[in-house]
Amino acid sequence: VPAMYCGFDNGDYYSGAKKDYLNCKTAPKQLQETLQVYIDNKALKVGSKYASDRPGSSVAAVRQLMMDKDGKRWEREFYCESVDIGNKYKMVHDKSSGACYIDKK
Repeated sequence: VPAMYCGFDNGDYYSGAKKDYLNCKTAPKQLQETLQVYIDNKALKVGSKYASDRPGSSVAAVRQLMMDKDGKRWEREFYCESVDIGNKYKMVHDKSSGACYIDKK
């Protein structure tokens, strides 16, 4: 997720106080196209039953966090969320198991 993807509307941006996430906007069409390339080349499978396979359906998202007010120090954080990706896929965060995977809509 690009830094400041969700804008400044919800408070401070530094010290991790405000975190970006894909759900604040529609996931870019390019993300669905990229997933499709991985699926077509059998580098990514679709569905919860493949979450523990390698290659499988497990994924993670990454966001950038501004760690000071002047924007000179940034950190990256891996995370998961449930979000639709285009009209074919969704990223699923199964909070009961901690799994994060790609599935069909």
